[in-house]
Amino acid sequence: MGPRKSITFLLRKTQSPLQLIAGIFGSFVGIFIVGLAVQLYAEYTHLISNQGNVAGYQFIIINKKVSALNTLKRDISQFSSEDLDRIRDLGVVEDIGVFKSNQFSVEGILQIPGQNGGFGSEMFLESVEDQFIDQTPEDWNWKIGDETVPLILPTDFLNLYNFNFAPSRGLPVLSQKTTKLARFSISISGEKGQETFVGRIAGYSSRINSILVPLSFMEFANEKFTANTPQKSGKIIVSIKDDKIATLYKLIKELDWETNEDKLRSGKFAAILELLISIMVLVGLLIVAVSFSSTILYVILAINKSRYEIDTLMLIGVPRTFIVRWYIGNLGMINAFIGIGAGIALILFKNKLDEFAAGYSYQLLEKLHFTTYLIICSTLLFITLIQYLRIRKLDR
Repeated sequence: MGPRKSITFLLRKTQSPLQLIAGIFGSFVGIFIVGLAVQLYAEYTHLISNQGNVAGYQFIIINKKVSALNTLKRDISQFSSEDLDRIRDLGVVEDIGVFKSNQFSVEGILQIPGQNGGFGSEMFLESVEDQFIDQTPEDWNWKIGDETVPLILPTDFLNLYNFNFAPSRGLPVLSQKTTKLARFSISISGEKGQETFVGRIAGYSSRINSILVPLSFMEFANEKFTANTPQKSGKIIVSIKDDKIATLYKLIKELDWETNEDKLRSGKFAAILELLISIMVLVGLLIVAVSFSSTILYVILAINKSRYEIDTLMLIGVPRTFIVRWYIGNLGMINAFIGIGAGIALILFKNKLDEFAAGYSYQLLEKLHFTTYLIICSTLLFITLIQYLRIRKLDR
């Protein structure tokens, strides 16, 4: 038996491994929980970025609540520049669109090809920047001198006609393609005069529940037919990454604004998920801290228990630093095995998770996320450093 093996034999023969095994198992469980929390969040972020939105964006329409107070004072229900700045200051909103509405009266009559007569009513029009419209038609443009004005209607309008109005009146149902052949007679009147335009349905929107006209036409009509007094908007639309909706949701609730709750479901889920993941990380780190503290305590007790053997080794010329490094080296190897074991366990768990998700047609990440490996390695390196500094004191 060589000198090093003899020293190792002497140091190990007085040790009881039960406490060490318990510490290793606890450390493994803690590291696995931390890595699992990080991986689950990475999987969720990947899923919501592939839901079919533009690069994982959601478009949220927000308005202020209508109450008895703001029915008497209209400005209360409108967004001020300070309100918009408050949203921008969150740092999570990519862009904000402000709806502009007509300040003039609009009356429209819809003529249906192949049918006698038509139906009409007063209308309300809105405009917003093109990047906020989910399906912008190719012919979505208007310039001064054009008699025909393109319109985008909410998809719900056509559904209401087809499934509610038409059956009760004995009228035929219409497809989107058919309605695009129709023409509106749009009569605009205001304090500066009146004029009639021809309107055509250019497309439909599932995102915006308003009748839209090009922004250029809205600005022209407001200026030509009304005093065009500066107006604030009571409705805005924001584009935001899916994984950032939770932050916006908190502000909306804090200021008592309103939005489509269905649009915020992923935001609510993200908020709950972030809370659960935070709890998982905290629990995992707590288990790791307790387990590694137990391991350090085990080493200190082992050194005290092996005092006779250590003193004997020092008397025969073995440096005290060699003995301390022996303990530190063993802890380093244990930590490495814990990291490797947790990594293998996470890979096996991910394989099972992939099989489960495939059954529901979900496509998860191809492998463990880089952040998962980084967190595991960083946690182990930090704990190893703490162990090293603690045991080094024994060398003094």
